[in-house]
Formats: sequence, structure tokens, C-alpha cells
Amino acid sequence: MERLDGARLRQPTAPADPRKPHATGSHTRKRLLLVALKLFGERGYANTSTRAIAQAARVNIASISYYFDSKEGLYCAALDQLVSASRLDVSAFTAPGQPIGTLLHDLFSSLLAPLRKGRTAGFAVRLCLHELIAPTPMCRDKIAPVIRDSHQALVGVLCSHIGADDAHQDMSRLAFTILGMALQPVMMRDVIDGIHPGLLQSDAALDTWIARMVEGSTAMIAAEQRRLAPSAAR
Repeated sequence: MERLDGARLRQPTAPADPRKPHATGSHTRKRLLLVALKLFGERGYANTSTRAIAQAARVNIASISYYFDSKEGLYCAALDQLVSASRLDVSAFTAPGQPIGTLLHDLFSSLLAPLRKGRTAGFAVRLCLHELIAPTPMCRDKIAPVIRDSHQALVGVLCSHIGADDAHQDMSRLAFTILGMALQPVMMRDVIDGIHPGLLQSDAALDTWIARMVEGSTAMIAAEQRRLAPSAAR
């Protein structure tokens, strides 16, 4: 098609039918997922409509049904992004014969992995905060088991290292304390950046943070071991 001045006009293209597979399908799905993660993180599940997500992603609203079946399916996929980024390989973590420092380093590296994802991490953190305030059934199904598995794996490692019973309340308390060290920078990323920019801004900065966590956790474990030693001897 040509204009009156002879310049060619690009033929208008019809929007892709979301019901049909096409070359850009993978890109569309990723864009929908990123936008959903952002909006769910900003507004929460209940206050985010599929129409708002489709408009922000610049796609037909039917694309959500095609790629994710429903709003709930899209939200579960967003939660999967968060879970997969920080899932602990329990079998490797509980492998016998590894030094406690190595195990702790693997633990913290896994839990802080979302912070290496750039802006996506910020969206995921906000999503976590909304889930803390107003938990959804999807979160209980996906995130709670990950936290439970990580906690139980850490309790097992601590009991083996210290020589305590796995039903000992102090072991569970210590595990929660150690896990809390990793959750703080993930959940408080914006606050930390506002108070001391640079602490979480690069891979090197995260590596330093992980190293300090390992040192602090090792010290707490040693202190607990000393504290329990007299009762174990009796």
C-alpha cells in the first residue's frame, strides 16, 4: 500500500489469535507472567483483575485462558516462579559427611537466589508480603511445603551435627532463627536498599552477605552445642 507521496505504508496486522499456537507464544506467556508477578505483588491477588494484566501486557485477555486456564492458574504460575528460584535441594543438603559450613552456604545461596533475578525479585518479594498479610489457598499449597521442607531438612542437619534429638524444641528454634537470617534480606529488599544502598545490589555483595550468614550461623550452632553438652553428658 502506498501513500499519495509515494511512501509505502505497512500493511496492518491482525492481532494473533490466542487460541492458536504461534511463533511468539513463548514470549507472550513470559510477558504475561512477568506482568502478573508485578501486579499481583503491587495489589495482591484479590485486587488484580485479568483485564488489568492483559492491558498491561498488551495482549488479548483470552491469552490468559489459553496459557494459564484462569486467573488462579496465572497466580499459581507466578508463585511457581518464586518457589523454583529458591527451592532447596533437600537431598543434596542432607547428604552425609559434608561440613556444616558447606551445608549452610548451600542453604543461604538457595534462599537468596531470587535476589539475583533483578527486577523480577522485587515483584516476587512484594508478592510474598501480600501473602503474609492475606494468605491465599494457592500460597498454602505451594510455598508452605517449601518452607516446611527447608525447616525439617535444617533441623535434621543441626541434630546430626550437634547430637541432639530431632524433637528437641531448641533445634527447631535454632532452625527458624537461621532461616530468618536469609528471609530478612529477601522480604525487606526495598527497606535495606533505602537504608544502605549497595548491600544487595550485586552478586559480589550477595556473596559477602551469604558468607557473613554462614559465619553467624556457625557461631550460633557452636553456642547451642556448648549449651546442650552438659545435659547430653548426664
